[in-house]
Amino acid sequence: MGFRYLSQLAPWKGKGGFTLDKMRALMAALGNPQDQYRSVHVAGTNGKGSVSVSCASILGAAGFKVGLNISPHLTRMNERIIVDGVAISDERLDRVAEMIGDVAIANDLELTFFEAITACSFVEFAERGVDWAVIEVGLGGRLDATNVIASPAVCVVTTIDYDHQEILGNSLAQIAKEKAGIFKPSAAIVIGELKSEPREVLVSAASAASSGVYLAGHDFSWNVRNGGEPYVEYSSSQFGGMSIRSVLPGVHQAQNLSVAATVGRLIGVDCATCELGLAKAFWPARLEEIRKGEQSYLIDCAHNIAGIQALGDYLGSCGKSNQALVFGAIETKEWQNMLEILLPYSSEVLIVEPLAPNPVGCARIADFLSGIGVKFRVFEQNYRAVLEYLSGGEWPGVVIAGSMYMVGEIREMLSNQQVRYWERCSTRSTEPQT
Repeated sequence: MGFRYLSQLAPWKGKGGFTLDKMRALMAALGNPQDQYRSVHVAGTNGKGSVSVSCASILGAAGFKVGLNISPHLTRMNERIIVDGVAISDERLDRVAEMIGDVAIANDLELTFFEAITACSFVEFAERGVDWAVIEVGLGGRLDATNVIASPAVCVVTTIDYDHQEILGNSLAQIAKEKAGIFKPSAAIVIGELKSEPREVLVSAASAASSGVYLAGHDFSWNVRNGGEPYVEYSSSQFGGMSIRSVLPGVHQAQNLSVAATVGRLIGVDCATCELGLAKAFWPARLEEIRKGEQSYLIDCAHNIAGIQALGDYLGSCGKSNQALVFGAIETKEWQNMLEILLPYSSEVLIVEPLAPNPVGCARIADFLSGIGVKFRVFEQNYRAVLEYLSGGEWPGVVIAGSMYMVGEIREMLSNQQVRYWERCSTRSTEPQT
């Protein structure tokens, strides 16, 4: 019953636009489960998922029972609700979702899917008795359904870049203002490395909230060692130094790991345990290498300009060229510019149509590539045909990017093993909080 209720709900845009009124009413009817444990609230254009799972892994390494709420999911909605590194079971999600549906109907609340699944996360974490929850913002921050947490311990903004301009605004300052909407007076605030305009907006908002503010480049910094692999030297006069090794590849992860390390230290986790947690965090489909048969696949969730640029930088740093590029996108993305960033590393583009709302039609991408003389093949929505075509291993590598919907489906076909996002240690390892 619960799965049926979730599946019939409207997408996140919902009826009537963005407002927190329904979420607040729903949470009150449920007894405000979102405030029954300590929390870290994470916003940002890119990197918030990596920061969130890294924070959860640090807390798990410190011996805490941890819940993680993420969005969107890759293949199954269960992935949005994680406790101690494992996604919620079908049985538990079905039961919790049915309860949410019953309460919503009894209170005449017409929820969107994102509101309902977020409520499921809050209830599941309360029922499982987590010590901490790390909550990833879905979109923006100020009016995001997750922004009903009364007193988070730490609020984070990872990056500010252009995405969802039709909702968040057309300038970095406007986007930053929306994301600053998660700041609460109770919280310490950690801000990643940003351009001056959005940084000033965030610092001003944080100061107005009378919260302690910890800025990348000012209160903590990092250096990347050994080229593009994420061996990071973290330094902070307040929090101490760390040597961070991680399974998350890409130079751009250095900031994400450093932001998470700062969160860990603010919470009171010692440096050695932060290092341990960061070394064990796993985040699928983020520059993830999967080998199947004779072919190697690099799968990445990059789906906006900033994310695609990070992917291109990684390909360049690793000397990857003449790759087969599997690409699809949705209409709200700058897909032509995304392709132009990746084409220097590609010998052939395999065009697919994401199984998602508002996909870019294959014919439009084909016309664009024809106009610039790029070799391509069209596979429409037949992902299996793409993998069969690639299985011969004729390319030095395959890159799959452009749409999270598409990436998730293809990853499931390549590797359907259950993911463990982090490990929980059996003993607590914390210091007095700063």
